[in-house]
Amino acid sequence: MFAKLSLASATAALAFIAAAPDFAKAPSLMKEAQAESAAYRYGHSIVQVPVQTAQRQKFEKAPHRRAPIKRAPTVPTRPSNNLASPFIDLVGEYFNPQIQEGMEGSHYCSNESSPQQRSRYVQIIVRNKGTNVAAPVHVSFTFATGQFLTHTIPLIQAGDAKGSAVAIPDQAWKNGKAQFHISIDHTNQVNETNESNNAYYSFCAEPN
Repeated sequence: MFAKLSLASATAALAFIAAAPDFAKAPSLMKEAQAESAAYRYGHSIVQVPVQTAQRQKFEKAPHRRAPIKRAPTVPTRPSNNLASPFIDLVGEYFNPQIQEGMEGSHYCSNESSPQQRSRYVQIIVRNKGTNVAAPVHVSFTFATGQFLTHTIPLIQAGDAKGSAVAIPDQAWKNGKAQFHISIDHTNQVNETNESNNAYYSFCAEPN
């Protein structure tokens, strides 16, 4: 009887030894089991809500507006003369301004015979810068020594020009010069828009 108990105990011990786990690996296995258990509990404790994708909002591009350009107010300019009706403006011009003033053939001095002689005529070009005909146009030549001569142009069309000239009196020469004053429309018979451009002063000199 004792022998049977001993055999049974030995057999059970062998069976227990054969079924017992390897305790050398127990720490790592326990950690893995604990980790898996904790993960399981954590995963089941979270209420998972389905993620909804947010809809993309459409942004309309604002229209590009240019800044208003500041402009100075336009003020109508008043014409210097009444262009709505015909007008007259007489002005004097002279010849060959590239030649020295006073020399024969330049400005107001003319010699039809020879450039070696002193000028024989005083001359001027009268231009009508207006839009109406000017008639008649009187031109006066007053010399410094007192001589007074006039010449009359019958008419000058709008935009046209006519010449006026008188012979220089011998008494007009003094100290090698003949000084003079020219006045266009000296009698003021022509109604002009500008009366300030009708007077001219110059001289003619004897050749050296």
